[in-house]
Amino acid sequence: MSKLLCPVCDKDVSTSPFKAWKFRGYDVKRYECQNCKSKFNVYQNPKKTFTIPSHK
Repeated sequence: MSKLLCPVCDKDVSTSPFKAWKFRGYDVKRYECQNCKSKFNVYQNPKKTFTIPSHK
């Protein structure tokens, strides 16, 4: 994954995930934005990458 942006405030997230697991073929990583303190998940597999919550 290239640049990671917070889906809430749209700023760069440079921290490491604080939790990771597998879910239905996706590698899921949980991050906390150092700017707005919101938490979000990044779902990633070879074909698709998305966040929950999604970008604005």
